[in-house]
Amino acid sequence: MQLKKMQALMKKSTHDEHVRELMVGANQYGIDVEWASELPNRNERSRLWRHDLIDTRDTYYFLIRQSALHS
Repeated sequence: MQLKKMQALMKKSTHDEHVRELMVGANQYGIDVEWASELPNRNERSRLWRHDLIDTRDTYYFLIRQSALHS
């Protein structure tokens, strides 16, 4: 039983590291943030990429909250 807990913690640690990177990236490109360098030549692809990143971040936030409530 202890080994399974250790493995779960190690897996969670790696997962959290990736989530942290994702959060930082998504927060840099938050919906309310307009970067001056982007404005003149922003295209549809960059807008879609940014919204995908934010959606992924929000999904992770939700899943992390859910797992915290049930652990």
